[in-house]
Amino acid sequence: MEYISLVKPTKERAPSQYAKAAELGKRKSFLGLFSAHELALIRDNFTLTTWLLLGACIQSLLFLYLPISVSVAPAFVLLGLRIGDVLLMWSGLKHNHYMDGVIPGKTAIHFPDSHGTYTGDPANSEICVIVLAARSNHPLGMFAPGIKTLTDYFNANVKALEASPEEHGLLGMSSWVNAGDRAASSESMVIAYFKNVDYLHKFAHGTSHREGWNWWNKTVEEHPYIGLMHEVYMITKHNWEVVNLNYHPAGLGATSSSVVDQLAEKSSPTQTTSWFSPIVEAQKGRLRSSAGRMGRDGGAGNEKYNDDPYAAA
Repeated sequence: MEYISLVKPTKERAPSQYAKAAELGKRKSFLGLFSAHELALIRDNFTLTTWLLLGACIQSLLFLYLPISVSVAPAFVLLGLRIGDVLLMWSGLKHNHYMDGVIPGKTAIHFPDSHGTYTGDPANSEICVIVLAARSNHPLGMFAPGIKTLTDYFNANVKALEASPEEHGLLGMSSWVNAGDRAASSESMVIAYFKNVDYLHKFAHGTSHREGWNWWNKTVEEHPYIGLMHEVYMITKHNWEVVNLNYHPAGLGATSSSVVDQLAEKSSPTQTTSWFSPIVEAQKGRLRSSAGRMGRDGGAGNEKYNDDPYAAA
């Protein structure tokens, strides 16, 4: 059967979620100073009580040097605007920007074939997944010696991957924060997807990654407070699946694959590359159930419950 793609292909590849958040090589997104990724790291570097105390100190200084009406106005005005914004979105009088990018309904992941069509068995390609994580165990958190250098090397690797995704077999990359272990300076994690482990190993031993690797080997004893880890999974066909419910493109759904179109012309054959999202509709057919999305049955595994809200869609 042919699956219904829910995202139109593009002629240019969109940067991966991590590169987009980090604004690598682009203008900073906040006051021209910080990217969204950097802002998240700074926010997480201090506990909630530290931020509250910092705000209290700023408010106290305003009380000392400005009239009371002026010193309290900014806090009340800003809070009022935010509450009003929430109420307007809640009532439907204003566009709910939190829904931007959300794809309604039930979706799954299916990579297109070499012709750009979504056919064949589900989970019909192998995938290599690498989970990379780092954490600063220094009282200064992200401002500790060595952290910026480590970040610079990592971002250089991301730039190299993003510049030639086909050469490196990169499908996509996204960033996450483990906020469950402690109140601040949390573990930062990146999940990257490659077509297979050979691409990953080739890049790991290439020039870009080797530079950072060499720096770490030479300075590791200077930074005992920097923790690094990675996990690599080579997943074979019919051993992975994804389901999204009213969700935005994330994880494997935020990846893309290239399809080369051959335009045979008498004078000179030309090639054009299009980038395809793997997000497809999953409300009917084989993609309805987990086993079906793995290509292991016809998707009827959940029919025994007779409670599928998408059955009549």
